[in-house]
Amino acid sequence: MRDPEDSPSRAALLRHLLTLVLRAERLIASSPLPFYRELLRRFGFQEVPGATHFDYGPGIPSPTYLLDLRGPRLT
Repeated sequence: MRDPEDSPSRAALLRHLLTLVLRAERLIASSPLPFYRELLRRFGFQEVPGATHFDYGPGIPSPTYLLDLRGPRLT
């Protein structure tokens, strides 16, 4: 999703993310897009130190984030 004002795309992204959150123990996500990275942080994802990669292209850093939902952390 490149345009944060694109409501249908934003809704689809959130629906997909919530489906994963409700059944996973740990989620790992990575993105070069600032909007998506901010969304991950707001959901409680923590950046993984040393896990930034450049798989989307040279000069395009993509931090990696982790959300740990094991045990009581889901609530």
